[in-house]
Amino acid sequence: MLTPLLSQSGSAEQVGELLTALGCLVGAAVIAVVVGVVVYKRFSPSQQRDEGSTAFSLVDLRRLRDEGQITEDEFQKARGRVIGESQDTMDKRVEI
Repeated sequence: MLTPLLSQSGSAEQVGELLTALGCLVGAAVIAVVVGVVVYKRFSPSQQRDEGSTAFSLVDLRRLRDEGQITEDEFQKARGRVIGESQDTMDKRVEI
């Protein structure tokens, strides 16, 4: 496979340099992808919740209310907290 390249380029040294450059380019691309994934996971919204807190979405709260597991008053209070936390999160993102 390299024989045609060697006959055309004239030296194995040039082919070696080309392969080294391609290897460095592929290595840099792999590192860039890994860094991109780490940064994405670090700053994704699902990771910004407190690990110890129990977070409910409005859908969860509606379901609990509709199933009779919480009262309308509890639903309204929890809904206010969820909306307030969402607004706080959005305000923090705007400041950044």
